[in-house]
Amino acid sequence: KLLPAKLSEHKQVAQSIPDAATTASAVAHTTPPAATPPAVLASASTCAAGVKASEMAAKSGEMQYLTKSFSQFCNVNKTAAVSAEFAAAAKAAGAERAAVLFVVDGKCRAGRVFNFSQLSDEELVKKSFSLGRSSVALLSLAVLGARDDATVNPDTDVSRYFSQFRTSSGGIKGVNLHTLLSGRAGLGYLVEKIPQHAGVEEFFDTLAQIPFSAPDTVFAQPELSASIAGYALAYAFEPKSKNLKKSFVRACSNFLFKPLKITGVKYRNFDRISFPAQCFALDIESITKWLECETSPHPPLADSAEIAQRRRCKFDFSKYSEGWTRSESQKVETHFTQSLSAADSNFIAVFNSENESAAVAFFIGGVEPKKAFSLFSNGLLQVDNILLENEK
Repeated sequence: KLLPAKLSEHKQVAQSIPDAATTASAVAHTTPPAATPPAVLASASTCAAGVKASEMAAKSGEMQYLTKSFSQFCNVNKTAAVSAEFAAAAKAAGAERAAVLFVVDGKCRAGRVFNFSQLSDEELVKKSFSLGRSSVALLSLAVLGARDDATVNPDTDVSRYFSQFRTSSGGIKGVNLHTLLSGRAGLGYLVEKIPQHAGVEEFFDTLAQIPFSAPDTVFAQPELSASIAGYALAYAFEPKSKNLKKSFVRACSNFLFKPLKITGVKYRNFDRISFPAQCFALDIESITKWLECETSPHPPLADSAEIAQRRRCKFDFSKYSEGWTRSESQKVETHFTQSLSAADSNFIAVFNSENESAAVAFFIGGVEPKKAFSLFSNGLLQVDNILLENEK
């Protein structure tokens, strides 16, 4: 299991890596090859939208990969250096807790939880991080699981099987789960005027009275659009449901968390209409299993190409696709998801080279969003430096 680390441990991290490596390993169910010692002291924080991240965009269906390997993410010294700086900055910002993960090709290479609170280390490890808006990235993975089970076809118009999704003149053509999850369903901005505490039936009754534009033209808040996808998934799973939110929970358990063997999941924002898009809260071990699935060459659901493809937007005018945003620089293809709030903030980036996938995830609790944004930005610069060093 991932073990927490008090800040005092990390002040001496550069001198005590061998001892640290014997007292804490990365997640127990992943063991790196003997040639690559497990990097167990790693921490960083990364940016939100607008901050430069490492990526090389796909154009005309062709990729030009400039990074051949993410081996530096397995280097104890590299990740430990990032860890020490992030831990000090997080505590200075008043954080109650923080965590970081480095995952390469389906294996956790570095991971640590930092404890700045009065909680015991054992309590802290079990405490969940609320994913907030990053929940959409998990929701899109659940849709792939439901597709594998033949419960839904993500390319089929949602209104064909989910009758609540309609307009006053009938069904909505050209809107499927992909477009809903990517905020490209043509929802008008008036959708945002529907109260967040409206009931599900009230939400869809009101939605039916709002004019829709053609798909891929009008963008409402992605969370509202993705929430419709969540309710459609719930209905497809339990067509006779009288409570779509509870059905959604059961659908995610069946199509997502069971295949990934995730047990440390809790649900937040149950009273909000955007519940399916902002609901997940996971402990650090469960987050690790999610990111192992994102980067594995042999994931437990769907296949690696499909999982990666859902992160890539097919339209030049948008960088957002199924919970992930494309970030652009000259280095390596990168997609990120992020959420900022006073309680929990996170930034998760997935990198792709020609032959490998890697993920870096950063979490912080109890820090106001602007400070969290700054910590994430500084951490991302360190991650970019590690990637640059890999090419020297």
